[in-house]
Amino acid sequence: VAAVTLSAPPRGASEPCRHIGRSGWPFEGEGPARPFVPGLPDRRAFPHDLWGRLLRRAARNGRAPSNTVNSPALQSALARHLVDHRGVKTTPGQIIVTPSAQGAIELVSRVMLSPGDAAWLENPGYGGARVALEAAGARITGVRLDRSGLVLAGRSDKPRLIFVTPSHQYPTGRLMPVDRRLELLRFTAAAGAVLIEDDYDSEFHYDGRPVASLQGLDETECVFYVGTFSKVMTSDIRVGYVVVPEGLIKTFETAQRHSGQLVNATLQAALAEFILDGAYAAHIRRMTRVYGARRDRLIGALAAASPGAFAVDPPAGGMQLLARLRQDDDDLLLCSRLGAAGVTARPLSSHFVGRSVQRGLFLGFAAWSDEEIDAGARLIGDVVARRRRAQ
Repeated sequence: VAAVTLSAPPRGASEPCRHIGRSGWPFEGEGPARPFVPGLPDRRAFPHDLWGRLLRRAARNGRAPSNTVNSPALQSALARHLVDHRGVKTTPGQIIVTPSAQGAIELVSRVMLSPGDAAWLENPGYGGARVALEAAGARITGVRLDRSGLVLAGRSDKPRLIFVTPSHQYPTGRLMPVDRRLELLRFTAAAGAVLIEDDYDSEFHYDGRPVASLQGLDETECVFYVGTFSKVMTSDIRVGYVVVPEGLIKTFETAQRHSGQLVNATLQAALAEFILDGAYAAHIRRMTRVYGARRDRLIGALAAASPGAFAVDPPAGGMQLLARLRQDDDDLLLCSRLGAAGVTARPLSSHFVGRSVQRGLFLGFAAWSDEEIDAGARLIGDVVARRRRAQ
């Protein structure tokens, strides 16, 4: 057989792919899981024995393959949970099960955006959403925040899509109040736009009454509600979902198949039983108490180890907090030095679109014991003290 001779070298990656490579997301060089990587649940507290039994039972009871890629049992169990606990308005069939929340954001972006469409992102905001929107060809605008969320007053431009994290704004941790949510929904409807509501860790709420989902307030079917199991259970259970408007169910089922956004049937069956047995809600209740105490522990430990260095607004919920620095401090350099010392922190400045940034450390507290939190805070204090002496 004659060898094939190439007249030209193979083409490189596309410009969107190269742009993703330059985005800095996900954060690289963090090394192994250690204090204070954000977004990690405490896998040591998860009921692994129960979960293992459910997986084995689901595998034994597995049925012959079918054309159904979203398990009706999981859709039904999850719909009931979301209606009861998050005020979501949904039927089981509206739930599309994906390999991750990031996959759900990617799927919505691909289906609802055409190249060149305008998309708004909270500023600061979630870098994974920015990458998904840019990969779909969107023109990104970072919209500034006040204490209530996106500032809409005075804007005359009209986006096609808006991405928000209203329950615990990523990364500031702020809660969007009901009046701002209603304003956002009215604005979206008037603009003919759609919303992605990323409710990534809303199950954990510590102070006051939790606010129901943005999707539950929506009367125009403009909200796509995205959630994940990896924050409640363990980070290696890479299953997410999106609640889509009823009129788009068939469109999304088709797009799901063509994009390969499929989740193993055995895993879906085990998740359905985990929810139906009450284990999912029980685990949320238990870990809410644990994580709330760890939030307070980290705030106190930072204040003791680094007096006056950080300003912390305790988040009402979630799994991480923001420790703000003075504006002239370099959070990128500080995070690099903390990494060398054995502590992981993410720089607030890396979450901004554009040149106007703020400085701070984004710190997770959920996965770490009291002893690990205290030791990590002392390491932060040591690094901060050395910087002060060198200035």
